[in-house]
Amino acid sequence: MNEYTSKTACPIEQAVLLFKSVYGHHPIVLAFSGGMDSTVLLDALVKQGLTPKMVHVHHGLQAVADDWVLHAQQQAVHYGVECHIERIELADKPRRGMEDLARSARYRALWQQVPNQGVLLTAHHQRDQAETLLLRLLRGAGVKGLGGIHAEQSFDHQRCLYRPLLPVSYEAMLDYAQRNQLSWVEDPTNQQAVALRNQIRHGLLPIMRELQPAFEQKITQTALHCQEADALLMEMAAEDWQKLHLSEQSWSLSLWQSLSWPRARQALAYRLTMLGESVTVAQWQQVKQQFYQRVSSQTHPELCLSQHKLVLGDDKGYCLPLSWLVAPAEQVLNLTPQARQLVWVPWLSLALSIKQGNLTVKIKPRQGGEKVSVDGKMRSLKSWLQKAHVPHWQMALWPVVYHEQGQLLGWPGMPSHWWHESIECQVIVPSC
Repeated sequence: MNEYTSKTACPIEQAVLLFKSVYGHHPIVLAFSGGMDSTVLLDALVKQGLTPKMVHVHHGLQAVADDWVLHAQQQAVHYGVECHIERIELADKPRRGMEDLARSARYRALWQQVPNQGVLLTAHHQRDQAETLLLRLLRGAGVKGLGGIHAEQSFDHQRCLYRPLLPVSYEAMLDYAQRNQLSWVEDPTNQQAVALRNQIRHGLLPIMRELQPAFEQKITQTALHCQEADALLMEMAAEDWQKLHLSEQSWSLSLWQSLSWPRARQALAYRLTMLGESVTVAQWQQVKQQFYQRVSSQTHPELCLSQHKLVLGDDKGYCLPLSWLVAPAEQVLNLTPQARQLVWVPWLSLALSIKQGNLTVKIKPRQGGEKVSVDGKMRSLKSWLQKAHVPHWQMALWPVVYHEQGQLLGWPGMPSHWWHESIECQVIVPSC
């Protein structure tokens, strides 16, 4: 084997060459922990003529964290690249909660250093993929979760997260590091069999490797199959949602229920994913029973998620931002012939005015029992809301206009001749 063949046969060099051919002209930020993985990636990048900006995140969770900072700075000098140290403080949490918190904080810190059209590199490799897939399998993940770590992910401002070494085995990484006499630091927590990931690494992986020496390669293939299956499911779900959705906040209940439950669930999951929501297994069971099958005795069942609430209407399902459902505080307006604009809630705005002079009014959310006298007959707000087919979730927040001395003048949307003769009101209700 000649020298050229020997060099190009290295999977790490091949992976970096592939990355360079696609993203070599983009700004590159390398997440550098100082461990063997990120050190190998740094060395391979520089040898291919690339100059990444190193970013080392100091969590302060380890006694040797300051030594890791020094090591990162020394490596930056050695390779002639820029190094940024980001120090973050974390609140006290249990071990697993702390790991999740640290991971989220680390990525936030890293993304702050990635410019528009930039690429964030991490040094995840094949063994990381195997550990992740087994971890999610033990936690009951579905197809999406079993897709494991993705080699490439797009983010805002034309930025992307890229993991060039994901197909590379741990043994190839270690061989490269030793052959090139690289220097790196070891995280002592990696050897502690406390976290489930470490238990998988030290307990389960060796057994799996005995049963199937190429286990990590095979499980990586499984992850790729699951990623492809998930992409196909999302493509189908996007097409279904286009047929179901009535507005940004609602969808047709009858059309949705005409789908099989797995397909109906996938369509709704597609929309919720776009909104940044995740739904637990227990919550999906509630959606199936109360929204899809409608076996609940509740007329209008609801399910509260982290940022939205699912609400059932007559033949509509709604996914409403929680901010839409907060009752506004009482508003006081001084009206003149020039219309006064008022955004009552995000889904309803008012334009109020009087024919002449001025009038001070108070606007409050509906309390119940509101009525006005029209031609000797009492007209109730509740009856009007029902006949106007106002969605039930809007009814409780519907505004009512009072004279400053307490007399009920009317509510937005009711016929103009019901109003007190001096006041005019226009209402804007976006499609929900």
